[in-house]
Amino acid sequence: MDLRRFFYRFWPIIVGLSIFVYFAYHGFSGERGVLKYWTIQHELDEKEFELLELQTQRQKLEEKIKRLNPKSIDIDFLEEQAMKVLNFFHEDHIVVIKKTLDEDTVDKEYP
Repeated sequence: MDLRRFFYRFWPIIVGLSIFVYFAYHGFSGERGVLKYWTIQHELDEKEFELLELQTQRQKLEEKIKRLNPKSIDIDFLEEQAMKVLNFFHEDHIVVIKKTLDEDTVDKEYP
């Protein structure tokens, strides 16, 4: 009989606490919770960084295209591009080969 009196007396507190725990759990780790927000925010930061990289690449390509425009062609740049493509250099030229460290071109020997 004592247990029945205990539940009769404290059932509103037990139900209220249960509802609070339910909403607190889903507010933290639910589909629209804090953890999901942090995950999406991290992905957004990565995508913004990737967008900046792509924009700089695009700007560099647009500058190259502008320099090869037939209306205002840059003769030195055209000669440089032709030498790269045709692999043809003058005897008095000094050729410096610069190796870039892209993910695709990194040797497997070096970490």
